[in-house]
Amino acid sequence: TYSVFPLNQLLLPHQQIEIEVEWHFILNKETHLRVGQTGPTGFMIAYFFPHIGVYDDIDGWIKYAYSGQSEFYSDFGNFEVEVSVPQEYLVWSSGSLQNPSEVLQNKYYNAKDYLWDSRTIGDVEEERVTINTVYDPNSKDFAKVNDFTAESIAFMTNVFPKIAFPFRNHTVFNGLGMMEYPGMANDKSFEDLDKTRWLTHHETFHSYFPFMTGLNESKYAWLDEGLTMFGTNEYLRAIDSPLKDWI
Repeated sequence: TYSVFPLNQLLLPHQQIEIEVEWHFILNKETHLRVGQTGPTGFMIAYFFPHIGVYDDIDGWIKYAYSGQSEFYSDFGNFEVEVSVPQEYLVWSSGSLQNPSEVLQNKYYNAKDYLWDSRTIGDVEEERVTINTVYDPNSKDFAKVNDFTAESIAFMTNVFPKIAFPFRNHTVFNGLGMMEYPGMANDKSFEDLDKTRWLTHHETFHSYFPFMTGLNESKYAWLDEGLTMFGTNEYLRAIDSPLKDWI
């Protein structure tokens, strides 16, 4: 869905404009296509705010309607976000927390419903990554996901694509899907740990494609998934995974 709002006057190169928008967002409860309720106390909230359209040198203004089959094509920008939730809720998100003293006091309120693993990896200060995994205690495979994520990010940084991981924080949430977000992944559980490891690496690798590179996945979904699948297979071959020739 997209809308066009003509400006009262031209916005010239290097000029700025301030736009204020009020909107509401209804979170889907029964279905889960990138966003939605993941259980009685779990919610995956993404793509919930109006995006400014992209103007690129190939297609001009991009007017793709969201079909649910691929991510939005979005420009890069800086975001300052404030989140207000009931006291008993825990929140993980993209970005870096700016006021930990105001929220960490509540971090164990919901411990009966979700477990939380965390670690920081990396030897160089500016390249360190904090990894969080948030999961249902009944999801036995997720006890290994923090290890899998750390191993995957180390491989991406040092072997392939051999580029520093683009986010300083990365959270893998145990939900209903198999989907990537900037600095986050929403992954279902498997009984087979090899499949859990495959999915963890695959969704984490998407941090490069499309999020770091800004690919137009709405138009070129094959490019985003193709590069990510190639990168995942490089990792699976390196660890001699039983799934190295799976896809």
